[in-house]
Amino acid sequence: MINKNLNLKGLRREFSRDSRVRIEGLLDDDVAEKVAGALLHQTLPLYQAFFSEGQAKTISVQECESRSIPEQRARESERNDLASRGIGYQYETVMPKYIKNALPVANGQGVEILKELGELFSSAEMIDIVSRITGKRDVSHADAQLTRFREGDFITRHRDEVAHVRRELAYVLSLSPHWHPDWGGLLQFYDHSGRVKDAWTPQFNALSLFDIKHIHSVTYVTPFAKEPRWSMTGWFMS
Repeated sequence: MINKNLNLKGLRREFSRDSRVRIEGLLDDDVAEKVAGALLHQTLPLYQAFFSEGQAKTISVQECESRSIPEQRARESERNDLASRGIGYQYETVMPKYIKNALPVANGQGVEILKELGELFSSAEMIDIVSRITGKRDVSHADAQLTRFREGDFITRHRDEVAHVRRELAYVLSLSPHWHPDWGGLLQFYDHSGRVKDAWTPQFNALSLFDIKHIHSVTYVTPFAKEPRWSMTGWFMS
């Protein structure tokens, strides 16, 4: 599945500058296209992830969409109030291991490819590549979640450090072939004073890999985004 022509020495030099790197063309082209095809036509068991009443919550997308208009407006009001103070997030997610192999899509590719992609990040091959690029030899495994950002979704500024969880590196593999930077959904980095350092536009089949100490966010997805922002994302851990 992984592109055999990655320039690992060059990628390591890039990572050494600021503990972050973008690995373009991570997957073989045919694999990337199969993943995009599966995402285009499948109905997946997604859950909306959000922050509410002081804690992380998830509810099924079906339950979220079935709420009454007053309930939806109350939820939006709370979300916007928290976000205005730099708190919270909203997006949709499912772990690949919970995706059942549904009917094949138009190109004959079912969602089994999505489960295989999730498993790839803990494979010996991927762990070796990540260790060689970053120099982090204690990385031993990874978790993975498939995420979908639609209109109004975002993640406010934060670090990925969590007590008692041995995260070393965060990653985002972009899976939307036609994403436009004006649609939002940028992976944005900040310095310690809160000023923007730079931002990475979702680029199909590119893996963004960075140390968990980086302050970052995912910018608000605009109402005029023509398609969802799909990614496989998670953390490499020791």
